[in-house]
Amino acid sequence: MMMDLTDSGKQRLETSIIAGTLVVLAVAIRFWCKISLKSGIHSEDWWILAAVPIYLGAVADDIWSKLESLSTSTAIPYCQYVKGVFNGISGQDSKQVITTLLQNPSPELILALENYLKALYIGFVLDLFLPTFIRISICLLYQQIFATPSFRIGSIIMIGLSVAWFISAFVVGIVYCIPLDKFWHPFKDVRCLNFNLFHLLIGIFETVIDIAILVLPVRATFNLQMPMKTKLLVAGIFFLGGVGVITNILRLYSIYRPGEQYVLFPESVFWTHIHGLISVLCANLPVYKPLRGMVARFFSVIQTNFGSFRWS
Repeated sequence: MMMDLTDSGKQRLETSIIAGTLVVLAVAIRFWCKISLKSGIHSEDWWILAAVPIYLGAVADDIWSKLESLSTSTAIPYCQYVKGVFNGISGQDSKQVITTLLQNPSPELILALENYLKALYIGFVLDLFLPTFIRISICLLYQQIFATPSFRIGSIIMIGLSVAWFISAFVVGIVYCIPLDKFWHPFKDVRCLNFNLFHLLIGIFETVIDIAILVLPVRATFNLQMPMKTKLLVAGIFFLGGVGVITNILRLYSIYRPGEQYVLFPESVFWTHIHGLISVLCANLPVYKPLRGMVARFFSVIQTNFGSFRWS
């Protein structure tokens, strides 16, 4: 039987399950709202939908090992390979495992460390897709709300920057080590890029792009003659987007370790899921009109009933 999870491992497992569930629910509500309004399914909806299975793949990268950790050593070979971040090291960080391994080498601990770093790499690659797809979806939605040539050009530029960010991060991730398996075989005598610094740099560029997309509609919102509801809607997007930027900054601050080769992965998993969840909510908020109407009617009924009860 595998070791029990540490408190950090349990926190990451719970965060993965909750965030994955809420992301699926948020996108499902989005499509329900679109169908209810009979407004049609557009390209921005398909981009959000495409992000869901990829994000669930990242969640599975975290959760699968928890299921595997409850199994015995008779598990099938494939399960032995895809153990993820919880298996073997029970939620510890890579530095702790490497230190223990140097003091007391064992085949089991070596395998646990390899699984840990494989999961780190797989999760890193999958986590590139979600923010890119969300940015594209938001920019496409902006084009429908603000149908001006200048704003359309601005949103296209933001899409281009997002795609460029994705391609550069993905390509560098593929050639990070040559051969690539050096990433999960840290004792191999092969040089690699500093993953810790690489993760910090792409996170900084990601934050800059997020801020640019966030402020893109501000001027148009207050310059154009728009209904107050639309302005409040954009303000809501701005607020949630601002929270998303803050969580990304907190993620970078929490996981970066000066002078180290790897990021602080337990913190990375937690903040990556929080950031991804808030980004999904931000992208879906504009199409929740039927839901907002239901909530308004609900509170209206509560207010009416409460008033009747108070004066009876």
